[in-house]
Amino acid sequence: MRNNTLDFAKFFASFFVIVVHSGSYPEMSPANADLFRAASRWAVPFFFLASGYLMGGGGKHRCW
Repeated sequence: MRNNTLDFAKFFASFFVIVVHSGSYPEMSPANADLFRAASRWAVPFFFLASGYLMGGGGKHRCW
């Protein structure tokens, strides 16, 4: 069963993953570019957590 909330959060976070991996922003002031880059650091760990949640059964308790 799909989790639409998690799908939306992953879609939203994908923009910030691109921000983190794209590098520099010459059109922005250095202070704003650093702030923007630092504020988007949550996205990559979020994908690791979301992947673990989905691979682990999405919150359903399993008995091995």
